Amino acid sequence: MTIGEEDVEPLMVMLSKERLAALYALTASEFEAIKLHQETLRVGALLMTVIATIEIALRNTVCRNLTLHFGVQNWLRQPPA
Repeated sequence: MTIGEEDVEPLMVMLSKERLAALYALTASEFEAIKLHQETLRVGALLMTVIATIEIALRNTVCRNLTLHFGVQNWLRQPPA
């Protein structure tokens, strides 16, 4: 989505000056603060795919190692003695 100067006022109402305060302090421009906010959201969304993949790999590795440790396939639902 492209943000134009005409979008600044309604976006400031929706996002709030408080939320954009730190970004405004960096840019000294409401328009640039809003653009930086949107870019920050895009970067966060891109990072979530990497974070989710790492989380799945870690969870599967822990499960595999606990299966080997306990010697039981379904160790979580049927814990060994």
